[in-house]
Amino acid sequence: MFKKINENKYVQKYKELRANPKTRSLISLGFWMIFLVVAVLLVRSTMSSNEIQSEPVKDEVLEVTNYEFTYRDNLKTIFGEVYDDRMIFYFNNGKYYKNGNGIYLVNENSLEVQDMNISELNLTFSVIDDLVSQVNAIEDNGVKTYLVPLSNFIRAYEGNESEDLTEATNYNVTIQTYEKDGVVYMVKLDLSNYYLFRGLPDTGIITINYYNVNKLNDFSLEYERMLEV
Repeated sequence: MFKKINENKYVQKYKELRANPKTRSLISLGFWMIFLVVAVLLVRSTMSSNEIQSEPVKDEVLEVTNYEFTYRDNLKTIFGEVYDDRMIFYFNNGKYYKNGNGIYLVNENSLEVQDMNISELNLTFSVIDDLVSQVNAIEDNGVKTYLVPLSNFIRAYEGNESEDLTEATNYNVTIQTYEKDGVVYMVKLDLSNYYLFRGLPDTGIITINYYNVNKLNDFSLEYERMLEV
C-alpha cells in the first residue's frame, strides 16, 4: 500500500516541488493560507452558534385580571369576585361592591355607601404578586416561600406611603404560594410580625384560595350604572 502511494504521480510531483527551494516556500505559504481560511471559518461558526444559544427566553406569564376568591383567618371568612380593580364580596351576611371610590352595601335596586375599612381586601392577587416579585423564593415540594420586608408589606396593605417605617425593615412577613400547572391557586400569609409591630391581636394564618382565574365576565357594569342614578 505504501509503495502504491509513493508511486502516485501527484505524490512524485509534490516531492519534486518540495525539493526545489523556490517552490518550497510557495507550497508552505499555500498551506498557511488554507489553514488561516479554515480557522476563520471555524471561529465564525462558533460565534454564530453562541449567539443563537444566548438569545433570551421569554417567560409566558399569565396576567391575572379576574377571579373568584375565598379569604379565611381565625376570625372571619370573606367570599368574593375581582374584576380588574373592582370587587364584589360577601361578609357578615351582607353583599358589598367595592371600586376605587369606596365600599357600598348592595340592596335590591340601589347601593348604599359604607364607612368600613377591611384591610384584607387590599390583598388582591396583583398586590401579592408585586410583593413577592421583589424577593427571591425558597422552593420546597412545589411550595414557594417568600420573606417580604415588613415595610413593603405595610405600604401595600395599608396604603400608607408617608409613614417612617425604618424600624419595620428589621422584620419580615412570610408569604407562601401554591401552584398547579403554573397557576397560583392558593396563598398563605403569616402576618405575626405585622400584628406584633402594630400591637394588634394575631388572627392567625391568612389563607386565600383562587378559583375560575380569568374566566369571569365584567360584573361591575351593572353596579356602576346604579351609582350614576
